[in-house]
Amino acid sequence: MMKRLLSPSRLPSSPQRCRRAMEQASSPRGIAAASRPVSSWFTFALAALFLLCARLSHAQEEPIRTDASTQVSTIRFEFVKTRSFRESDLRSRISLSERGDLPGVRNFLDFLPMIEPVGDHPFDAMELQRDVVRLRSLYRRAGFLQTAVTYDIAIDREANLIDITFIIDEGTPVLLRGVRVTGDSNGTPLTLPDDAEKNWQASSSDILPATDERLNLFDLPNVEARTSNWFMEQGYPFVRSQGFVTVDSLSHTAILDLRVMKGPRSRIGAITVQGEQTVRERVLVRELPFSEGDLFSPGALREGRREILGLGLFRRVAVEIPQGTPPSEVVPVLVDVTEAPPRLVTGSAGYDSRGGLTGQADWQHHNFTGDARTFAVSALAQTGVWALEEIPEILYRGSLSLTQPYIFHRRLSLLGGPFVEHRDDYRDRSNAVGFLATLIYQIDPLRSFALNYSISKRFILETRYGEYTSGAIDILTLLSIQSKGDRVLKNTMGVQASYGSLDDFAIPRRGYLLRPTAEVTFVPALNSVEYFRFTIPVFAFQPLSETIGMAFRCSMGSILPFGNGLPQEGETSGEKFLQFRDIIFMAGGPDDVRGWGSRLLGPKAPDIRIESVSPDTIYSVNGYIPVGGLSRVTFSLECRFPVPGLGPAAGLSLFVDGARIWNAKPQFQSVGWGDEDKFFFGTGLGFLYRLPIGTVRIDTGYKLNPSYQDLREAKDVVSALLAGTPLDQVPAKESKRFHVHLSISVSF
Repeated sequence: MMKRLLSPSRLPSSPQRCRRAMEQASSPRGIAAASRPVSSWFTFALAALFLLCARLSHAQEEPIRTDASTQVSTIRFEFVKTRSFRESDLRSRISLSERGDLPGVRNFLDFLPMIEPVGDHPFDAMELQRDVVRLRSLYRRAGFLQTAVTYDIAIDREANLIDITFIIDEGTPVLLRGVRVTGDSNGTPLTLPDDAEKNWQASSSDILPATDERLNLFDLPNVEARTSNWFMEQGYPFVRSQGFVTVDSLSHTAILDLRVMKGPRSRIGAITVQGEQTVRERVLVRELPFSEGDLFSPGALREGRREILGLGLFRRVAVEIPQGTPPSEVVPVLVDVTEAPPRLVTGSAGYDSRGGLTGQADWQHHNFTGDARTFAVSALAQTGVWALEEIPEILYRGSLSLTQPYIFHRRLSLLGGPFVEHRDDYRDRSNAVGFLATLIYQIDPLRSFALNYSISKRFILETRYGEYTSGAIDILTLLSIQSKGDRVLKNTMGVQASYGSLDDFAIPRRGYLLRPTAEVTFVPALNSVEYFRFTIPVFAFQPLSETIGMAFRCSMGSILPFGNGLPQEGETSGEKFLQFRDIIFMAGGPDDVRGWGSRLLGPKAPDIRIESVSPDTIYSVNGYIPVGGLSRVTFSLECRFPVPGLGPAAGLSLFVDGARIWNAKPQFQSVGWGDEDKFFFGTGLGFLYRLPIGTVRIDTGYKLNPSYQDLREAKDVVSALLAGTPLDQVPAKESKRFHVHLSISVSF
């Protein structure tokens, strides 16, 4: 049982002081000071004071009775009035640590790679006192001069565990009343050229701390760095900034003096390249966003380094002013590189519920025929083995590509090459050959514009929209029509843009990203159907606290058929619709609305297979096949938070997804079944764990408003149709509201 005890820092006085007071009071000198005889009430008061001190002494002794095996169970923080720091900031400042949540479970399961061990968290009374000092120092540097930090402890004698609660009274903060920027230590006014002065007036409010806000000495190095970086971007590579704070403790105000020794304004001089072996110097120089005579800019140097690294030829790149360069108006720039092996082999393996076991291998030559061209050979095998979907998505693909990194401009590159493909999925079993080319203008990983060209021919071996006699089941008649011919031609031109801002490209917590795409067919003779297709996806991320964040994504798109994409004379809308199967919109799956199987939200139909065995006709039903639609709207709202006891690599997500698939074109509004073209919603819980070699993710979704087919087996629906049984008599299965998605990725 935990027993709560007052810490020494919380006691009004110590027993030693109590004893000292009694001794002084009982001494002749103490009595004389009273100027009156000691009465009975004074004797009674002395006795009561003695008993109180003895009780307090007993309370202090209990926390001290610890040994080397005493462990810290929990560490908490309580605030008397205001709270200015996150708990993680406070924990990072103290030395003591806690065992954390669920120690028994973690001790039992710590042999698993994703379970964080409990570890050793010894209690040290002296370290506790030092932690109090550390916290006071933290608040002092944050602008709180009168912060009181005390603590309470509670001890479990049987388990030999201690709970620690730090109690913090921040007090009155010091406010920053003004900022003075001077040119040197003597207070000389800061003078700048006209262009720099204009930029400073526009930018200073973002660089300098706001007045009438709390003084934060922790931010002073950042203010100095921001100021220096701004001046360097204006052409001052030798600038130095230093801040000094004057505090008036009576009024709780402060003044910041920022002294800027800017040095000379410099321009780029000679550019020297060293370390290159197989790559010509001009290949590196052309990737630099500056030339001799340009005003110095560290941002341009960083961009040049990023551009050279993007060639894939170097393991190390430095673009900088040589060390020891004296301040001057012209500065040299050194490009120092270390080449990596030009040939590189990479691979990855993984699993997802849609495609089963998957593997990919790539061989790349990063200086093919010189000029930093990249030649790549890629192979993808999505086997469908152990897939959880009723119809696995099997795909084998091989491709060759050649990348030219410089097309008239360092940000413009061209890549393209042929591909071959075999697929066996919900659409068909087919083979395809084609050619892809992309012209990319890339500013950074989040801002780019691409022009795409694609031409392909697909050979249909078997369609997957049913092989049954037309009219045998009236409601499925439209799906009994086979797509025209055994070849599908496609010749398109498209554009793709990317624009956004993320705090972390791999695992974002704050920011946004837009990636609209569009494509259109041209040359009617090279296309089985003609259309214009566009999608507009949007992603947004917003942290709610230190460990909890929100993620939102939405997308809208549509296919607008024209020319031979519309039903011609003698064609039905169903027949023409099936010819769009390669580009049709669908929804549902691990990256979409997770309450549904892969692409099974919205219009779908039983996959009926007919086999004629004279004199009988045998049919089988293999689940549902997605039909899709020409228009789609989808969204997902997800709250992400950590898993107690599993460390930062683990995370949970609570999500709500939704989508609608329908046909907006009047010619195709009859394609579909019942209520399958309305808006559907799902919710659920996901678990993610990041390993050094990959990521494991499990999502469990739940259908909030399933359609008729969503809760019924396809074979039961077909049996009722063939037998003439009313469809409302087909039993629903509530377990089909749930759907589990699993994915595992591994790189090597």
